[in-house]
Amino acid sequence: MDFTGIPVDKVLEFFTDPEQRRKWNKKSPTFEVLEEKEDFKVVYTVFKMPTACDDRDVVQCCVVRSDEEPIRHTILYKSCNHPSKPPTSKGHIRADVGVMGIVIRPKEGDEVATHVTWVGQVNLKGWMPKMMVNKVTVGYPVSLYDDINTYWKKLTGQDKKEKKDGKAEGEEENKEEEGEAKPDEEVPAENGEAEPEKAEEKAEEKAEETNAEEKKEEAASEDKPASDEKPAEEGAATETAE
Repeated sequence: MDFTGIPVDKVLEFFTDPEQRRKWNKKSPTFEVLEEKEDFKVVYTVFKMPTACDDRDVVQCCVVRSDEEPIRHTILYKSCNHPSKPPTSKGHIRADVGVMGIVIRPKEGDEVATHVTWVGQVNLKGWMPKMMVNKVTVGYPVSLYDDINTYWKKLTGQDKKEKKDGKAEGEEENKEEEGEAKPDEEVPAENGEAEPEKAEEKAEEKAEETNAEEKKEEAASEDKPASDEKPAEEGAATETAE
């Protein structure tokens, strides 16, 4: 796992400092130091399980080893017993950690990034569907990675900056969408010229009036008698068919 932008010493502090760990670790908010010796600690941790499954707790010996050349920090955990935290069945099932190790070192080629290697052999004990067991054991390191990144952003103010940038980006997108949805406004023609649509309507009306006048003229010409037909002279006899 690579923690971009988080120095090695900070990642080490997040894992080993009880106060810090309780702030960022959502899956294991209970982290108590039961006893502290010169070269190791005895710690008590509660792991949250999925719905319908009892939470697991564990008492572990914790040893931290650091190397300067190259820079590398190793944290080892192993189950043990302590009189202040005997196994109990009231809401918790005691898990067994055969061995669990975390190796923390700088990411190669990036001085402000940290690479973390996680190795674990954990028996959750009790009953739990195999699919759920695999989900918990595989997903636990991933959840730690997400929790640390979220906590670091909160400490450095990056979360506020990201929210602000996201809000500004959303407002910009809304403006663009509103601009696309808004119909183009009709710009009045300059110098008193008719607008294109109105000019077209007037032309159509004028054409219809012209057609109507032409039809009237045609109808009038059909009703008028032909010019070569002369009316009968006054007093002239007319033939009648008997």
